[in-house]
Amino acid sequence: MNKIISIIFSIFLPITILLLSVNIIAFNESFYAKKYDEYGIPSSTNIEKEGLMDLTNKLFKYLKGKEDNSYIEKYFNKKELIHLEDVRVLFEKGFVLRNISIIILLASFLYLIFKNPKNLVKYSMYSSIVSLGIVLAVFLLYLIDFNKYFTYFHLILFDNDLWLLNPNVDILIRIFPEQIFISLLNNIVLLFVIIMSIILVIAKLYSGRMKGKFE
Repeated sequence: MNKIISIIFSIFLPITILLLSVNIIAFNESFYAKKYDEYGIPSSTNIEKEGLMDLTNKLFKYLKGKEDNSYIEKYFNKKELIHLEDVRVLFEKGFVLRNISIIILLASFLYLIFKNPKNLVKYSMYSSIVSLGIVLAVFLLYLIDFNKYFTYFHLILFDNDLWLLNPNVDILIRIFPEQIFISLLNNIVLLFVIIMSIILVIAKLYSGRMKGKFE
């Protein structure tokens, strides 16, 4: 039982951290405010910065299921609204997975900390090393050819081609151009790497203390 719980913990630790990282970065309005200025989004959309931030706030509430699309439909065409509905469904599933992951992670953590703290430390290290390796490998692929793997990402997650937007017609792609998605990915990966690295360092320190006690 200890080994099974340890494996479950090691699987859901990086999943939870990754989903939380996505949630923290993707809905960080300060991030978008900075990027809107950096990439001249008010100019390319003909929407003042204040209006853009208001739209961003309403869009995030819509994606979180806190509001309907009555506000955002004033800005986007039918194709964009259908795509945003698809994105909203995707986030809803992500929120459910995040909550389930948190519950499983906490349950397995509490079990191990009382029943087998040695396994908690050991599998925290294993999980951190493996997940950091996987995430950095995937990130390297994005660095080599972002467009290629960004396309794969959309083909996997969406069952239609409504995500293929035209900047001459669709304002959504002008508000969130490719550069913003690249910055989002960079920040999500950075946050994930920082958190998992901290977990790895803490686990290594505790592992050293445990060895000292038994020597």
